[in-house]
This record gives sequence, structure tokens and C-alpha cells, in this order.
Amino acid sequence: MNRFIKKVVYNKTSSHGAGAVPVGTEGKVLLFADHPVTKKLLVDFLPYGKMIVPLSAVKVIEEEDV
Repeated sequence: MNRFIKKVVYNKTSSHGAGAVPVGTEGKVLLFADHPVTKKLLVDFLPYGKMIVPLSAVKVIEEEDV
């Protein structure tokens, strides 16, 4: 059975700086990419905007079985 990640909390600043999204911000997952090097998510962090983040930079807070 597969799991679908629905909501995450941003918990790690980028190596390229703090960015526009503060640590601890909750976001809705729009897209999951199973990249060969690292899994990545496209997340909508309202009101800060959308951001591509590695799975290691977020804490999953809501999933559903698919």
C-alpha cells in the first residue's frame, strides 16, 4: 500500500540561505518527485508561496493511504 503525503512542516533552512519561508511553516503538498538522488516535494506554504524542497527538509504531518 502506498502513502500519499498531504501536509508537511518546513523544518530546515536551505543551504542557499534562509529563504522566504520561515522554519515551522505548515504547507500543502502539491507534487511529489521521486528523484534518483533525493525525493523532492513541491509545497504551497501559504502566504509565502510555493517552494521545491527535499523530503529531508520537512516533517510529514498528514498522510493518506492510496
